[in-house]
Amino acid sequence: FVMGGIVLLLCIAGLGVLIFWKTRENEFISHQLQQQEHELFLAERIRLLMQQANDPILILDKDWYILEVNDAAVSMYGYSPDELKGKKWFDLRSEAAKKDIPEDLIRLSQTNSLILTTEHQKKDGTPFPVEDSIRIIDIRGTQYIQAIIRDISERKAYETELLEKNTELYAMNEELSASYEEMASQQEELRDQMEMLRQSERELTELNHRLNEAQRAGHVGIWEYYIKTGKVWATQEALRIYGLPPVPDGMHDITEILDCIPDRERISTAIHDLIERNIPFDTTYRIHPADGSEDRYLSSIGELHYDEEGKPVKVFGVIQDITEKYLLMEDLRQNQEKLSALFNSRILGSVFSDIHGSIFEANDEFLRIIGYTREEFLRDRVKWTDITPPEYHARDAEAITEAQQTGVCSPYEKQYIRKDGSRIWVLTGYVLLGDAREEAVAFVLDISTSKANEERIQSLNLELEERVIERTNQLQFINEELQAEVQERRSAEKKLFEPLSVLSATIESTPDGIFVVDNNRNISVYNKMFAEMWQIPDSVLRFGDERAVLKEQAVRVKNPGYFCSRIAEIYQNPELDSFDVIELADNRIFERTSRPQRIEYTIVGRVFSFRDVTKQKEMEEQIATSLREKEILLKEIHHRVKNNMQVVSSLLFMQARSTQQPEVRDILLESQNRIRSIALVHEKLYQSEDFKRIDYKDYLEKIAHHIFESYQISPGTILLKVRSEDVFLSIEKAVPLSLIINELITNSIKHAFPKGLSGEIRIDFSLENSRYRLIYQDSGPGIPDKGAIEKPDTLGMQLIRGLAGQLNGTVRYETYQGFGYIIEFPA
Repeated sequence: FVMGGIVLLLCIAGLGVLIFWKTRENEFISHQLQQQEHELFLAERIRLLMQQANDPILILDKDWYILEVNDAAVSMYGYSPDELKGKKWFDLRSEAAKKDIPEDLIRLSQTNSLILTTEHQKKDGTPFPVEDSIRIIDIRGTQYIQAIIRDISERKAYETELLEKNTELYAMNEELSASYEEMASQQEELRDQMEMLRQSERELTELNHRLNEAQRAGHVGIWEYYIKTGKVWATQEALRIYGLPPVPDGMHDITEILDCIPDRERISTAIHDLIERNIPFDTTYRIHPADGSEDRYLSSIGELHYDEEGKPVKVFGVIQDITEKYLLMEDLRQNQEKLSALFNSRILGSVFSDIHGSIFEANDEFLRIIGYTREEFLRDRVKWTDITPPEYHARDAEAITEAQQTGVCSPYEKQYIRKDGSRIWVLTGYVLLGDAREEAVAFVLDISTSKANEERIQSLNLELEERVIERTNQLQFINEELQAEVQERRSAEKKLFEPLSVLSATIESTPDGIFVVDNNRNISVYNKMFAEMWQIPDSVLRFGDERAVLKEQAVRVKNPGYFCSRIAEIYQNPELDSFDVIELADNRIFERTSRPQRIEYTIVGRVFSFRDVTKQKEMEEQIATSLREKEILLKEIHHRVKNNMQVVSSLLFMQARSTQQPEVRDILLESQNRIRSIALVHEKLYQSEDFKRIDYKDYLEKIAHHIFESYQISPGTILLKVRSEDVFLSIEKAVPLSLIINELITNSIKHAFPKGLSGEIRIDFSLENSRYRLIYQDSGPGIPDKGAIEKPDTLGMQLIRGLAGQLNGTVRYETYQGFGYIIEFPA
């Protein structure tokens, strides 16, 4: 029953995690594929745009090496694409233009874009004038240099030719009367040149149209902010992104743009810092489009342009609509937070590993179970096969075989070897992933407390059994009736063991409800057991608001006010680890544990766990009742033993009174005193709160006065002095020692102080260095024959030596100023 509950719990948890993980993995892969297809589509459009451009376009790395070229560049320079890619951009300059390279590098280091007029050289050595438009671009976090090169040979030729024509025209004007027909010819040539200029204008218009199409495809817009007028010019795509209509002059006021930006203060400050302090403008922000369409997320960069005097005149910038990418990353972040909440909870140890022993990742609860810090775990590269004792290797192999066949292994108990060398009991189970079924997600539950409770209960039962057997063997010769009582006691212990075993089973199968919320008090994760424990409708849980769940919980507890105040206290102290016991209106009792959920060092939510301890509380009441019954039973046993010995003592007393022989009377009286000394031990036990030991100081005085009374010693005749510390003895040591003291006092009365002689008896009992010491002395005449002491032939002396041997003790004799014994035995 216990294992079934735990197996069910782990299977549900494992299947839930697997289904959740598979679902999120498929969604993530689908989003990634869509993003990749979109990026490939954009890349292909940009590549086609680049290849179809009339001007050569080069992509350079930060060291000016050519990485990518278009067909126009190959056609212009006469090199193959591979030959161009092996060169630096400066290698394309003619020898005459290379002297300007240091000056151009200085100019490029001061801005992100620059237009240069210089001279390049073709593969065949032919030089030609060019206009280089240089710009630093960012592609996925890496900076590249884009160079657009325009052959201005024709323009230079046109300019030169135009200059010559103007000179000629001037000359012709001076000689108009003589050269009219020549001027007419020049006018015809001028018309041809104008036609060529109009053709260039048409080509420029076509190029601008293509650029607009490229911007639309890439969701990229270009804008220019004119500092002096406060006006913004933007391309059609940029206006479409902002939801602004086109205007005749193409200029919008900067406030129209900023009104679309909720965080306009930050953007305004960034533009101001670019203009006044030359701090780069590169930021991401959200906009409310002016046309009322859905919000968009934009990435924007900007750079300053200066006039001839070096003063900033405008900001040239580029924006890109990254809404799809931003929303995908946000969804991915939320999924990672949910998985992290489950992985980092301290309810179960969680491990990502493989079947060969490697551990790729482990949560804090697993590290606590095996006794490693995270630094030690990473440094030592701990494997689960290394911390598994050899006797569990075969069981692990069976579990792996089962998991390879079914995908999941049945949870089973085993031990791990902790870092300090100790062992800890765990319940483990795992799910294999992938087609090869070599990687696994494992869950490890610490059951050391349950095991310790089981062992403690077994130990207590064994100890109780041993004590019953010992008492039974000691008292068996007194009364057969005691055996029946012991049998009843064993039956009572068996009945006691049954509720204890039920309690152990209850502890083993106790399920936990798990409930996780984020910082906005939205529900991140909950399990089925939580819903069943609190009987919360699915509609409330699917709503996703923790406040709705709290309302459902509050109506089910006995003290809603205290329940809600504790929740408020927890949220007012985010760092708080809390533990509460909650009583429900239907008399169930839950234990609630709450800890902050962290990702690295940041609190991102809170984890609640609920454990139904109703049965546990009921079992605790039953155990307390059983223990009280056991105490009553033991007291009754000792009381009956004392009564039975009192009966035997009374019988001996009656027999002594009826006999006429003094020797027989003395023997019966000595036997009566011996039995009485044992009875006093049991009397002290059933009167004591502790059944394992008795206060021997009080016992010494009682046994001495009883012997004095039995021998009818007049008060004041023999002075008794007892000096003892607060020494406690178990019954195993108290009975033999009591018989020894009985023999010593009896011997002193009969031989040291016969016929009513006065004297003194001194008893000193102490515990030193784990050894008990009994010093007994009387003030009598002593024993002149020492050999009689060392080789006793009387029953009393033999009893003293035999009982001392039973205590593993030693006996020494002292005859100075009377007679004395020193008896020592281990504690």
